[in-house]
Amino acid sequence: MNYHYTAHNSLLQKSINEEGFFKGYASVFNVKDSHNDLIMPGAFTDSLKMNLNIKLLWQHDQKEPIGIINKMSQDEKGLLVEGRLLLDLNRAREAYSLITNQIIKGLSIGYTIVDYFIEKQTRYLTKLNLIEISLVTFPANKYAEINYIKSEDDYLRLKQSLERANRILVGDTGIEPVTSTMST
Repeated sequence: MNYHYTAHNSLLQKSINEEGFFKGYASVFNVKDSHNDLIMPGAFTDSLKMNLNIKLLWQHDQKEPIGIINKMSQDEKGLLVEGRLLLDLNRAREAYSLITNQIIKGLSIGYTIVDYFIEKQTRYLTKLNLIEISLVTFPANKYAEINYIKSEDDYLRLKQSLERANRILVGDTGIEPVTSTMST
């Protein structure tokens, strides 16, 4: 399974309050990134129906959960999320300070690709499994950009995180989770 993430430069600092509640777009539709990938409207429909307990992570690190996502919805622009930093955690307080001082501006999603099509050298992502949402230091651009795992260490760390997430979602039933794989 290839794990991907895309970052969006949300205006978090304008929509976070002193209790750590925030609102922003974690993904923007219909924007072709530098890898010629474009997330289509409705790509998260199945993930949203599954009522997943999506966590808010720091920099895509499963060892650093810093909050919760209270609400997710798709509109004509993208995946709109509302969440809360857990300010009793040190890292969440640090993140809050970085957001309010406009150092951190971006939300990013971690996902796997379920379905896509290619047309004129653009890969249109039509169905994605949402894994997590993160606050990130360096959003790829002001819209969205897909970044692939480039180093072996990053790949192994993310693979282990996904395997742990699958065990949590599926449990110890011995049933293998259904996943899609795709090489680029």
